[in-house]
Amino acid sequence: MSFRECILILILSIILVGCTKTGSNNISNNESTKIGKTIEVDREQILDYNKIINTTWVDSNSTSRAGYFSIYKMEEGILAGRYSVLPIVTPSRYCKTENFTGTIDNGAALCHFNDSYGNSGTIKMLLLNNEEIEATVKLEEKSLDEEVVPLEGTYKFVPLNIHNVKEYRIIKDKSFAVNLSLWGNVNLTCIEIMGSIHEAPLVILLTDEKGNILFDFLPDAPYAAKPQEIVVEDINEDGLKDVIFLIYVPDREGNMNYFSTLVYLQQDNGCFVTADKIMRNINESEEFENVERIEDVIEFIRESIKE
Repeated sequence: MSFRECILILILSIILVGCTKTGSNNISNNESTKIGKTIEVDREQILDYNKIINTTWVDSNSTSRAGYFSIYKMEEGILAGRYSVLPIVTPSRYCKTENFTGTIDNGAALCHFNDSYGNSGTIKMLLLNNEEIEATVKLEEKSLDEEVVPLEGTYKFVPLNIHNVKEYRIIKDKSFAVNLSLWGNVNLTCIEIMGSIHEAPLVILLTDEKGNILFDFLPDAPYAAKPQEIVVEDINEDGLKDVIFLIYVPDREGNMNYFSTLVYLQQDNGCFVTADKIMRNINESEEFENVERIEDVIEFIRESIKE
């Protein structure tokens, strides 16, 4: 498990505190548990799984080992998505890559997963409403690394949502609605976690109108970093909008002390990846040591891409 994944899990554990409910959330660990029997559902009003495409679901009782899952597409009754113990909404080679497929049977999604860690098994989902899914996880094969092995059982999952954070502040002047090509109309949201003993890492998210987290940029930035400028445009002219952040670390008086640039290029599947070489050239250049104009950075990036 990488350092960045550990940091994200720490942030998500703070977010999930607000999801915790009284009592155990594990409905049943009995292997014979079947979705659709623990909760009565009106089969004449079967909910539409298409309405939760790209929503990331997490155990409502903060049991991170129950995993995360998201449905990426559904065509002709066949759905596909990703299930993992580790966060699935970050820039990585696994972003938006599918590891489960399934079909809808009597309102339940019956899926088989096979992940890159050596885990395989089934996950049965029952969409109770647009805010809650009951899911049963059963393993067939287990990874040798216990940290990435999902917990078997039946759990209630809820959307991963920033409103479950008990103490946070949206940086309003750096958060805004935007159309991001394949994502459609979303919110680019910068937040600060409040009440932390140490300065919290910068958190930059894509969220929907309900605050559900669609993507976490997981910026590689110093603690206490703050956004100075944000630009959304197709920087590499591939028809997809990219995102550039100019961030700074304030000194003790709150003055801008250290600047850094983060460049995220949108891929064909909608995920954003960091333009590491370009970022390194900018951040190691004396020319941009104290840059405060995002326009200067944009011009440099465009020239770098052409080379």
